[in-house]
Amino acid sequence: MPPEKDLNSVERLISIYDRLRKGEILTAANLADIYDVCIRTIQRDIKKMRKVGVDIYGYHEGYKIIN
Repeated sequence: MPPEKDLNSVERLISIYDRLRKGEILTAANLADIYDVCIRTIQRDIKKMRKVGVDIYGYHEGYKIIN
């Protein structure tokens, strides 16, 4: 089992942030598959990051961090 599937919610948020910060553009479906969670969980994770000031752009075409 890939290590991404064993992460708790805080670790998942940090991991998603790190992927996006490195320039990856990923859809909610991509992220849900990577972390073995539902798409709605990823949408909530993105909402949490936006709420604390992470400038994340996108939705259907994929998420990315705005520099």
